[in-house]
Amino acid sequence: MIEIKEITEDNYERVIKLEVNDDQKKYVAPNVKSLADCYVYRNNNDVFPFAIYNDEEIIGFIMFYTEDEEKEITIWRIMIDKEYQGMGYGKRALEIALEYINDKTIYEKVYIDYVVGNEIAMRLYERLGFKFDKTNEYNEVVMKYIIER
Repeated sequence: MIEIKEITEDNYERVIKLEVNDDQKKYVAPNVKSLADCYVYRNNNDVFPFAIYNDEEIIGFIMFYTEDEEKEITIWRIMIDKEYQGMGYGKRALEIALEYINDKTIYEKVYIDYVVGNEIAMRLYERLGFKFDKTNEYNEVVMKYIIER
């Protein structure tokens, strides 16, 4: 069963060891950088990292950035370890993330982005209902998902 769980002192080292395939490294930040970003932005109380589990095995990482006043949340990072790609885990993890976000009734919009050229991410996000919003200054395509209540 796929689920997301908080990053703790018991699992963070396993999360850091997760990697994407070599050809994806230009699109996905290493998890150690993501956890460092969490540390840097810790005083904002708006960055939330999670491990993605398949039963008891950590297979990926996901991180949210929230903007409560705007009722928006961004899936800032998501990755599935190279050993578990192509098995539907990324799609299922995003579905679970959207369920988690939907349960937090404050949010009305969900954003996610990908680096231009990452066609696999684009197709996955589109299949889940994300729509093009804009291209930002970092050469990333930002997509938006509207939560309907």
